[in-house]
Amino acid sequence: MGLALGWSSLTATLVAQEPVASDKETIKLLTDRLAALEKKVTSLEDSLAQLKREQNSSSPGERRTMTAEQREFQSEQRKRFNSLSDEGRRKFIEGMRDKRETLANSTPEDRMKLARELFEKIQAEDQAQKGKTPEAPAKADAPKSESPPPAEQK
Repeated sequence: MGLALGWSSLTATLVAQEPVASDKETIKLLTDRLAALEKKVTSLEDSLAQLKREQNSSSPGERRTMTAEQREFQSEQRKRFNSLSDEGRRKFIEGMRDKRETLANSTPEDRMKLARELFEKIQAEDQAQKGKTPEAPAKADAPKSESPPPAEQK
């Protein structure tokens, strides 16, 4: 409570003193600067709000105007991606993250080329691994009268 009384006393003392002419000029200058800054902030806020409105109004419209051909292409790409194994999908996503900076500075054609090359590489690795997996059960199902290949006789 003493602090509050001290603040009141200080305020009363400052108000009671008549400002000097240079203080009045400083106060007027600061008040003018504050008013100019408030106008500038208001103008910037209005500009920002207008930009946000423009972005919000154009983005959804652009997304909705996909042609049937684009939707079909996107669907095919999704099917190709989903055809990869979990490990293959993880590798592709990590590869794209690693190339993020390169992709950001590339043209759309270069980005497509990089993504396609990475996908094809991972898809080939994935299919090579899948190709090895089905062979093992096929050999196990082979008739027992056949002798195993020399590499497996150890």
